[in-house]
Amino acid sequence: MTRHRKLLVPALSLSLLAVAFTFDPRGIHWFWSAQPGVAVALAVGGAICWGLMLLSPRKRKPAG
Repeated sequence: MTRHRKLLVPALSLSLLAVAFTFDPRGIHWFWSAQPGVAVALAVGGAICWGLMLLSPRKRKPAG
């Protein structure tokens, strides 16, 4: 498994967790409203994973 594929799940997970919302009878609320620092840390971690994934060399399948 390439490094590119190993970083895809953490990159997606961290990115989506940073923008998570909760739903209740009162409406929609940002999950991290009480702790925005956690969301910032998740977003930075996601950005690092995306950057590493984009910079990692990809193996190409041979033609034919």
